Amino acid sequence: MNHVAQIVEIGSGTVFTRGLSYIDGQKELRLSVQPVELLPAARLTLGCFVEYIEQGGRRIGAGETVDWGSRLIKFISASDGYLDAWDVAKGGLFQRGCSRAVETWAAQNDVCREHNSPYTPTLYSQLAVVSPGVLADDGEFVGERYASEEQMSGWWFYAHRYDRKGDGFESMKPTHIRHILDRHPAVGPFLALAEGFGFDPNPDEVWKF
Repeated sequence: MNHVAQIVEIGSGTVFTRGLSYIDGQKELRLSVQPVELLPAARLTLGCFVEYIEQGGRRIGAGETVDWGSRLIKFISASDGYLDAWDVAKGGLFQRGCSRAVETWAAQNDVCREHNSPYTPTLYSQLAVVSPGVLADDGEFVGERYASEEQMSGWWFYAHRYDRKGDGFESMKPTHIRHILDRHPAVGPFLALAEGFGFDPNPDEVWKF
């Protein structure tokens, strides 16, 4: 017999599953977002998790993390039996709710549709290559994505003032994506662009190369 869990929406900014707990070892899931305009994206997010469980034969358990929107969502056991989705915050700590991950995921899909790019998400744990100046608070830079090995995201980030030819790329260093997101959250919507795309987060420009 096929079972399909329902997704129930509460106007205060919460969506939750009803029917997942029929699967042995699986608790119901709950996501909270703000502002409430993120609810449609939250429903889609929760629907993907339901599909992952029901069609993939997998489980999501307490303490498990899921890459989403180039960020991490961690499921925490609540006193009422649900697994609540918590969002990773600056410094790798988790906070209640998952607005940031859901908003970034939705924005990534919008950017990819607008520029006819396959949705190719960058994982939170992957590495990028950055030039000096990118991680400065006022850093202005561009990003370009190339074919890469699995642990690398393929993203290369160049500060506007960086002299690629003069330096010969020698001063560029591998850096975890999470550090770039901590310093410059505005890059998040662009991180699902496929190889062969580049962007400048200010002034919000995308190109193919």
